[in-house]
Amino acid sequence: MMLLCLLARKQHPIMKRTALKHILKKHSVQTGVVLLLTLLITVVSSVSFFLTQFNAVDTRLIRQQQTEKALQYAKQALLGYAARYYDFSQPPFTNPDGRGRFGFLPCPDTGVSIEGREAGNCGIKNQSAIGKLPWLTLAIPPLFDESNECLWYAVSGSYKNSSGARTDMLNDDNAGFFEVTTASRATGSHPDERAVAVIIAPHLVQTGQTRPSRTATETCGSNYNFRDYIESVVENSTASPPHTFAKINNVNVAYKIEVFNESGNDQIIYITRKELFDFINKRKDFKQLMHCYTQLLAHCVAIPARQQVVADPVANDKRLSFAASVALSDYENDGSYVELADTLVGRLPNTLTLPLGNPAIINLITACSISDIITSDLDTTCQNTAIDTSDFTKFSRLWQNKKSQLFYEVAENYKRTAVLPIIPCDGSSSCVDGIYIAKITFAGSQLSGQTRTASPLDTTETRHDINNYLIGTVETASDTNDISYCIKEDLTVEHCTP
Repeated sequence: MMLLCLLARKQHPIMKRTALKHILKKHSVQTGVVLLLTLLITVVSSVSFFLTQFNAVDTRLIRQQQTEKALQYAKQALLGYAARYYDFSQPPFTNPDGRGRFGFLPCPDTGVSIEGREAGNCGIKNQSAIGKLPWLTLAIPPLFDESNECLWYAVSGSYKNSSGARTDMLNDDNAGFFEVTTASRATGSHPDERAVAVIIAPHLVQTGQTRPSRTATETCGSNYNFRDYIESVVENSTASPPHTFAKINNVNVAYKIEVFNESGNDQIIYITRKELFDFINKRKDFKQLMHCYTQLLAHCVAIPARQQVVADPVANDKRLSFAASVALSDYENDGSYVELADTLVGRLPNTLTLPLGNPAIINLITACSISDIITSDLDTTCQNTAIDTSDFTKFSRLWQNKKSQLFYEVAENYKRTAVLPIIPCDGSSSCVDGIYIAKITFAGSQLSGQTRTASPLDTTETRHDINNYLIGTVETASDTNDISYCIKEDLTVEHCTP
């Protein structure tokens, strides 16, 4: 019996090896599972970390996009305001009275009125202004950057809609007052590149700035000190005399160039003169409006001659006034547009002399009774247009703002000092284009090769050169944006080639 037990304890070698293999196999499987779990934990941790970082970046991008969208929204709202300013005399826009005016921008919200509404007056004439974006005036919701701060806004002095302090003339020639440098774009110092308006997202408060918490009834807060929000305005308060935004020694200053250098955590977007007037030119009725206005002015020039013929049919005196000088001492002043003796080509004169009649000197705009111009004398471009011939205010304001872009040419045979009887046009240079007695031209926005800089903002005055309006270096009959109407020998008016 004992022998059997001993034999049972003594295992066969083959059985021994089988058992060992089984143990090793079991250990290998367990080790593989541990490695697999370790790898899985590592992958999950990495993915989790990546997703966390990705979500953080994604959140930042979303917030940045919020700021960019707010800035773009504000820019489009301001461009829309400038383009429809002309319509503000019509319901539902009855204030301000925009009749005859294009391109004006609202004053900023400076805290003197209801929050979100533009200041009724924001400085002296041609002084730039800065404040919060007047979202209520623009008829848009309040706009915030990613830090929940309201947007700020600066407007050039010649573009602001400041009650009693509007510039005397606003048109395509008015350069902006702001030199701006951002991370991606710079206006440069050339007048054509300067900005007419700047919109700023202030972001989080910086060292040295104080921003009180908004109350439950405030949308943007009661602090209107731009230094507590904006770091990008380049100032020098230590200069002698010290100068700050549109001020020198704390005194309001007109025609002051301001510099914005995007710094701190500010984010800036801006509007150039070209952007603003290109937007206005996209109005469906703008080109038609300027066609009609140029045509009406041609009739105004012809009316005195028509009256002369009626007064003395035998003399048949159709002589017309000379042109005003192209170079003027003050382009904004209506009184500068006076006819200059022996000048056949120049600016359209507002004060002109007639060869006959009493008084001999008349004011073209005030003396022209546009309501007496027969509708049948107007072509289709001037019928059912935005100009109401009974609205003299609109007519005179268009002159006030567009006068530097209006030019006039009178034929040698029909000038005021020509000898009677008048020698008819024969296709020669003695008449305008060989067949007309006069031409009135509205010069559109400057083209490539043209420049229109203006004093006192710029040291170089280039508006005295007619080539910057009518005969630019690349301007041809095919690419001109000018509009011309000519007076025929029978004193009727027709559209003609610029």
